Amino acid sequence: MSAEVLPTPRASQRPGRDASLDIYKGVAICEVVAHHLTGFALNHTVNGSLSHALYSLLNRTFHFGVLGFLLLNALLQSRSQVLRPRPWGEFYRKQFSRVVIPYLMWSLLYLLYRKVIHHEHLVAILSRGRWVDILLWGKAYYHLYFLAILLQFTLLFPAFLAMVRRTRAPFLLILAAGLLLQAGVDLLYKATPPPRFPYPATLAVWHVTPLLLGCWLGVRWESMADLWRRWGLLILPLLAGALAVQLPLAIRALNGMPVNSLAIHLSLQVYAAMLALALLAFSRHLAAGTSRLGPLMARLGGASLGIYVMHPGLLHLYGKLLTRTGSMMLFHLGLLAGGVAMVALSLALTNLIAKTRLKGPLLGM
Repeated sequence: MSAEVLPTPRASQRPGRDASLDIYKGVAICEVVAHHLTGFALNHTVNGSLSHALYSLLNRTFHFGVLGFLLLNALLQSRSQVLRPRPWGEFYRKQFSRVVIPYLMWSLLYLLYRKVIHHEHLVAILSRGRWVDILLWGKAYYHLYFLAILLQFTLLFPAFLAMVRRTRAPFLLILAAGLLLQAGVDLLYKATPPPRFPYPATLAVWHVTPLLLGCWLGVRWESMADLWRRWGLLILPLLAGALAVQLPLAIRALNGMPVNSLAIHLSLQVYAAMLALALLAFSRHLAAGTSRLGPLMARLGGASLGIYVMHPGLLHLYGKLLTRTGSMMLFHLGLLAGGVAMVALSLALTNLIAKTRLKGPLLGM
């Protein structure tokens, strides 16, 4: 692909801010919501039916969002540190208010949500050391593990940044290094005698490939067009090939069938990384053009944290109504309409919080 494939985004209202990255976040958060919606649908359709098969296909295809956000977070942190170098003490103070406080606040809110909505007893939730899982591994609610991974990556970030700043390795070599490290982590986990750590997917090292690639991109973000000129013709076939390997394995695993865990893990990492690169290129196109889709996605991207943390709670409440329709056609239409409504409501609530003093502790602003 030529360099013209990636036009320069228009200037953002905020100096130093790349509008295409907000657009990327908007697209990615829509994918995360779609993944959770189709996951909900899988639990309410008959296994073996056409509806279940289609939702399985969509759910596994959308199983990219968290890895895509991890790559972007690594990119943003690296780019920020390159453009405006800060002492590590200042860096960690800022990250404490942006990541740690919101993580603790949403963990607390979802514990209260479980008590009020799910009718769980807090004593039972926090008993037998389960508070450790909630605090360290994001188990207050099923989606908060992403924030726990961000916390771990923040601690490891200086090491990641040092690795990519000291190398002139090209994109393909960085991808290969990430996959080799990933395979090593997988094999080490398998070689660990029982009892093994029960939540490997909540560990930052379980996602080395997107984190390493994200840091590498952040250091070289201004030369993104050159990346596509040199490697664009390889990225798209890698994306298609990884999906062709990943999708059948993921659906087998979804149906409880045995699969090669290393193959499914590595193919997911390649798929997510290549799709993230393709979406970054697509986002630059939108940012440079006049389509209304770009500003809409940028608006969603600016509120992506709020949408991420709020929509699972809204989905649970809406799901109680949706399962009472009694008609599969109404269920499908209601699922689509509900997804749009949840994103819109989460966006509105995020914008409302952003105007109050709660924007710091809840949104890290």
